[in-house]
Amino acid sequence: MPQQVPLSGSLRADLMELLREDVLKSSHIGIHVWSIDKKEVLFSHNAEKRFIPASNLKLFTAAAGLRYLMPDFTYETRLIRSGAVESGVLKGDLIIVGSGDPTISGYFHNGHPTKVFEDWAEILKRSGVRSVTGNIIIDSSFFQSTPLGPGWSWDDELFCYSARNSAFSFNNNCLSIMISAGNAVDDPVRVREEPGPGGFTIINLAKTVHPDGIHDISVRKSPCADIMAISGSLPLGHPELRLMVAIEKPSCYGGLVFKKTLAQRGVALHGQVDCESQNTAPQEDKRIIVATHRSPRLSEIIKFINKRSSNFAAEQLFLTIGNRQKGEGSQAASAAAMKEYLEAINMDAGDLYIVDGSGLSRYNLATPQGIVTLLVRMTGDAHFGAFYESLAVAGTDGTLKARMQSPPLKGNLRGKTGSMNHVRNLSGYVTTHDGERLAFAILVNNFSVDPSLIEDIIERICLRLANL
Repeated sequence: MPQQVPLSGSLRADLMELLREDVLKSSHIGIHVWSIDKKEVLFSHNAEKRFIPASNLKLFTAAAGLRYLMPDFTYETRLIRSGAVESGVLKGDLIIVGSGDPTISGYFHNGHPTKVFEDWAEILKRSGVRSVTGNIIIDSSFFQSTPLGPGWSWDDELFCYSARNSAFSFNNNCLSIMISAGNAVDDPVRVREEPGPGGFTIINLAKTVHPDGIHDISVRKSPCADIMAISGSLPLGHPELRLMVAIEKPSCYGGLVFKKTLAQRGVALHGQVDCESQNTAPQEDKRIIVATHRSPRLSEIIKFINKRSSNFAAEQLFLTIGNRQKGEGSQAASAAAMKEYLEAINMDAGDLYIVDGSGLSRYNLATPQGIVTLLVRMTGDAHFGAFYESLAVAGTDGTLKARMQSPPLKGNLRGKTGSMNHVRNLSGYVTTHDGERLAFAILVNNFSVDPSLIEDIIERICLRLANL
C-alpha cells in the first residue's frame, strides 16, 4: 500500500476527539481508513499494532476460499451402499462420505434441517430398499483436525457458536433443547430435543414453580462428553425456551438423525451408527453410490459466514482450504495455505497471525492496516462481487441489521463485525457524501465498559466517514 499522505485536518481532529472519550481510556484501539478512489490514507491510528481480530478474520477466510475454490465451488456429500439388495433387503451398510459441507441444515433448506436425509430415504425406497441389515458408517476422514480450534475457550464448549468441526456435519453441529414448564408446581420441567435424537444424556434437575416465581434455568455440559444437566426453575405457564447447544460427536449426531429419518420413511435399519471405526468402508468395487448431495455455491456459503458470522461454516471452509491446497484438512495445513494466500496477494504476512478460520481463537492477531490492505486488494479481484455481497449491510441484514439504521449509513456501509469478551471490531466499505469509496478497519480491544458504548463510538466514527 502507498505511503501515507497528509490527512484532512478536520477529519483527524474529529476522530482524535472521539478517541479521547473516557470509555476508551484503557482500551487498545486501532483505526485505518483508505480512499479507494484517491489511493491515499485518510486516517490512521495504531494501524500497525496487532489486535485480536475476532470475526474480522472471516474476511480472510472468505477471500482465500474464493481464490482457491472459486465462487461456483460446491461441496459433495455422498451416500453409498455396500452389499446386494435382495427382496427389499440391503445386505450391507450405508456409508456417508463427508467433504466438509456446512450446509446440511435448516438455514439452507427453508428451516427444514432433515430435508437431505428425507430425500435420501426416498431414493432408497425408489430403488427397492425397505430394510438394511448393516450399519450407518460415517466417513469423516476428509478432515484430520482437532474438533475445536487452537485457543478456543473451554467454557464456550457448550454453545452453538463454538460448534465442533467435522467432515460430515448436520444442523451446524448443534441441537435445540426445548424446555417447558410441567403440568403443576414442583413437577420436573419437560425437555425435548430438536431435531433429535442428539445422543445426549440429559439430567433434568429443573422444577416447575409458581407462576409468580423466577425463571433461572441453567445448563451445564460435562467437558468432552455428551452429558448435560439442566437445573433451576421455570414458572408455570412460561413460554417454552429454546437453547442451542453444540454436539460433542457431531458425525454421530447426524447419523442418528438419519437413522430416525429412515425409520419414519419406512426404511428399517437393524444396525448401529458407526462414526468412530477406522477403515470400515468397503472396497471400491463393492461401493455403489446411492445419492450425492451438492451444496449451494460457495458465493452463497460465504454470505452465511460473513453476514451471519457463522463460526462453524468458517471453520469448515478453512479446513477445506487446507485439504484442497495442502492435502490435509487440519488447522496447521489450513494456516499454511492461508499464509500462502497472503503472499500471493502481496500482503505482509507479519500483519496477520492465523490459527483458525472463524476468529474464535484469541491466538489470532491482525493489524488494522493489514485488514484494510485485504479489503483494497479485493476491490481489484475477479471475485470482488461475491466478496462484497457477502458482507452485512448496515441497518438491513446480518449482524448489522439492528445497527446503523439511519442514513447515511443504512444501506451504504458494508462490513464485518467482530465480537468476543472485551473485543468489538468493524471493518468494511463505506461511500462518503461526495461519492468517494473508502475501506476501513476499526478494532477495539481490552475495554471493560458496556460493549454498547464501544459500538456507539464505532458507529460515530463510521458516521463521520460517511459524511465526508
